[in-house]
Formats: sequence, C-alpha cells, structure tokens
Amino acid sequence: MAEWFGKIIYRIIFERINRSHKADEVYRLPSHQRRRPADLKAINMSRGYDHHKKPWSKLQKELYNLILRDINLQIHCTVYSFSTKFDTFESPRYWITLAKEIIWDFPSQFLKWKHPDVPKPLKYLDETFFHNHGSIVSNLFRQYIDTPRDELMSKRFEEDYWELINILRAADRRIGKRRLMTFRQGIPSGCAAEKVLKRRLAE
Repeated sequence: MAEWFGKIIYRIIFERINRSHKADEVYRLPSHQRRRPADLKAINMSRGYDHHKKPWSKLQKELYNLILRDINLQIHCTVYSFSTKFDTFESPRYWITLAKEIIWDFPSQFLKWKHPDVPKPLKYLDETFFHNHGSIVSNLFRQYIDTPRDELMSKRFEEDYWELINILRAADRRIGKRRLMTFRQGIPSGCAAEKVLKRRLAE
C-alpha cells in the first residue's frame, strides 16, 4: 500500500514538472486522481538545499566559482511541493544546461517507471531528498566543492550513482586540458560529461 501511494504522489508531481518543461513523456493519471495546478507549486530553493537549512544560492555561487564560464554551463534547482489534508510532500529537481540544452535532469531522468535501466533508478521521494538529512545531489555538490584540488580526479564519491561528478570535472576550470583528455578516455561516449568536454575542447 505504501509503495502504491508513493508512486501516485510521485507521478502527480512529475506530471506537473513534465508539462512545465515540455518533456517528451507525460505520465497522466485517471481524472479522479488528478490535482488542480494550484495544488502543486514550485518553491524557490533559497529556502534551503538541505531541507530548509542552507541556501541554494550560496551553494550555486560556490559551484560557479569552479566552473569555466566560457562553456555556458548552468546549474539549477527547484523544489516541487504537493500538499494533502494529512501531509506535505516535497521533491527537488536539479538540472544542468549546456548552452541552454538540458544535459542532466534529476530525478526525471532516473525514475524507475520511466528509465528502469539507469544505475540505481529511483522509486521513492525519500531517495532524493530526505537522505542523510538532505538532498543526495546537494550533498554531492558540497563534497565536490570541499575536495582538495589534487584529489579531484581520483576521489571516489560513494553516492554519485548518476554521473554528476564527471560533469563537474569536465567543467572545472582548475583541471587542465591534458588531464581532461586522459579523463575522457574513461567515460561513456555520448554521456553528459562528454558533451561538456566537447564544448570545452572546442570540437
């Protein structure tokens, strides 16, 4: 019962997200299960990237200080909220654009019922937000920012199931082209990190 209810809530939220961003797939619910648009709202992440404790704007600024500006890569975050008579459910959305093209979209690209073959597909809201008292993605951002420069290419990020860190490495201004060329040999062809590398290396 709990799993079924979780799926319904998740699909309601992401039906709204998909419509808002003109996604290719929209998971529609039966009419009696749909909610009015007013029932769903986007909350500015200045309220906090780790469930209302630390501001997203500060974390975003720290990330931009590390990223090469010329490649036009941007990192965004929003929280979608759905309220019932009994509780309020929140789900973050993080997405990365390269020259305005979305190259990484979490959790939309990693939901089990949409993309079951991705590494660690997501089933529940708590897998994205309420993990270790905060969002997995924001925790990864924080870990990357705090990593010493000489460990950027070698450190293993235990919770990076969705190749986020490789995107940051590919865009990091502290990493030179020689190391990036070596790094490129070890990543899958056509992945988001390779798109960043192609733009950075002007191919």
